[in-house]
Amino acid sequence: MALRSTGTLGPTVFTYAQAVRLRFVAILSAIAALSSALMVKGADNDPLRDASWWPHEPHSGVLVVAGTTILGTCFVHVLMRLRLWRWWVGALIGAFIGATPSLFYASFAPQSAAESLPFAEMLVTGIVWGVPIGIVMYYASRKEESARGA
Repeated sequence: MALRSTGTLGPTVFTYAQAVRLRFVAILSAIAALSSALMVKGADNDPLRDASWWPHEPHSGVLVVAGTTILGTCFVHVLMRLRLWRWWVGALIGAFIGATPSLFYASFAPQSAAESLPFAEMLVTGIVWGVPIGIVMYYASRKEESARGA
C-alpha cells in the first residue's frame, strides 16, 4: 500500500534508487561543466587570477565546476520530482550546464582577463557537449523509472 504525498514535489521519502540517480546526474553534470571549463586550464590562464574577491591559490575552475555541478543536479532533481523531465528538457538543461562556466567567467572575471577569455569557444563547446549529456541523463533516469514501474 503506497501512500501518496500532498506536497508539490511528489513523495517526500528519498529512496536509495533516487540517491543513486542523483549521484549519476551529478557525475554527468560535472562532465558537462568540465567540457567548457577545460579551455582555461592552467594557472596562467585562470580568468580570476587578478580578481580581488578570489584570493585563493587553487584555480577558479574548481569553484566553477563544483558550483555548476551542484546547480545542475538541483535543477534536474526538481524537474524529476515535478515530473517535468522530458528528453528536450534534458537537452536544454545539459546545454545550460555546459554553458554555465563560460557565462560565469564572462560575468565575474576582471575586465583585463575577460578580454582574453575564449568566451565564444567555451560557450559553443559547453552547449555541444552539454546537449548529448543531458539526453543521456534523461534516458538513464527514464530507464530506471520504468524498471521501477513509475
